[in-house]
Amino acid sequence: MFSREAGLYMWRSIPIDKIGWDNVEQHYKDALMNHLRENFNFDEVERDIEAKNLTGGIRAVLMKRYSDRKHDAKKLFKSKGGYNDLESARAFHPPDMPYDNWLRTIEGFREEKYIKRSNANTLVREKQQFPYRGGTSSYGSTAYKNVMFYDMGWVPTYAKTHTDNQGNWVDPVAEQNYDFVNSLFQTPSFLNQLNNYLASQGKGKGKSKDYDSDNLFDNESDDEPNDNDDDE
Repeated sequence: MFSREAGLYMWRSIPIDKIGWDNVEQHYKDALMNHLRENFNFDEVERDIEAKNLTGGIRAVLMKRYSDRKHDAKKLFKSKGGYNDLESARAFHPPDMPYDNWLRTIEGFREEKYIKRSNANTLVREKQQFPYRGGTSSYGSTAYKNVMFYDMGWVPTYAKTHTDNQGNWVDPVAEQNYDFVNSLFQTPSFLNQLNNYLASQGKGKGKSKDYDSDNLFDNESDDEPNDNDDDE
């Protein structure tokens, strides 16, 4: 209920024009938090999040919901004309979203920084060497969720998303890649180098989940699919 209510409030009250939740104006964040406090006990919400082995707490839930809402808005934008027919897109009024917020959201899609990031995400998907079993999400999106929300390492995530339900690899190259990287994490010299690097970056000892996700993928891409509004 908490996650769903947060998403509904965002759609009805907050422009979806920023690249990610962290960039949203503070007064919108404060209004959302006040609304949620009136309806939920935050201590109970945090305990529920921890019980589901999710990490990042309430902030991570809000980041995910904002990303979901942005994905929904982008689908509407494309279906109503998109970049090729901005007049039609602007004329559309999404249900339950203030019209001024819709216009701001469109302007967000037109920002150069956003377009470059979206194009880069598309290019990454086009260069994918072989299929993976992550549904319609990009591999980067799936990996980010598993590492940030489910505390799963990068190497186990790679294996999970490139094998079928019986544990068979979807492609021989994928298996070779996994064997190579997995062997690195069994090598003391590699771990020493990794730990030294992480220490220089102010991070803890190296595990497969300690890589900087921002160098691998856009962790708040609007191109990731919207999950159902189930409780989190």
